[in-house]
Amino acid sequence: LSEAMEEQLVCEGDVLERSCYMNQQDVGIFDAVAGVRIISSMLGLLGSVSIIFLAIVKRLVFSPEVHPIFMLSLADTMLSILWIAGAGLWLADPDSYNNVWCYAITLMTVILVCVAINLTLVYAIFAFISTVRTDLSNVLTRSVQRVLSFKFISLVYAIAWIFPIVAVMSVFGITQ
Repeated sequence: LSEAMEEQLVCEGDVLERSCYMNQQDVGIFDAVAGVRIISSMLGLLGSVSIIFLAIVKRLVFSPEVHPIFMLSLADTMLSILWIAGAGLWLADPDSYNNVWCYAITLMTVILVCVAINLTLVYAIFAFISTVRTDLSNVLTRSVQRVLSFKFISLVYAIAWIFPIVAVMSVFGITQ
């Protein structure tokens, strides 16, 4: 049999190898991309973990100025860990790269990317609001402002974290 026919037979069987998807040159490119992803994710992990650590040590987690970047750092930390895991699995043995792990890591990564985008938008909106500072003190007392503010902020963060999960899982449910 020719090499192309042998490759097609291997790809149509139960065992899917990376040769089914790409040639050797592409594998080398993916290895380089995986290496770059690990290095950049480690740098991102260092930055986001340092923000989380300092926010906890300095007890600033619930400070209105620090809370948005703290939440974004949580999402970035989880995302970096998933990128490192995926690239590590690829570099460990791409021939036996398990499709189930690949699919699960990709699904969680997509969810966390959407969460990070939402949290970035929340951070930008909160930064804009803090620069504009609408004066509610004429209408509401301080305690009412804090209760409304806490409920509103909690709702915004809940939507930022939950909406991507629901959206991606519904797409997952439709495509399965």
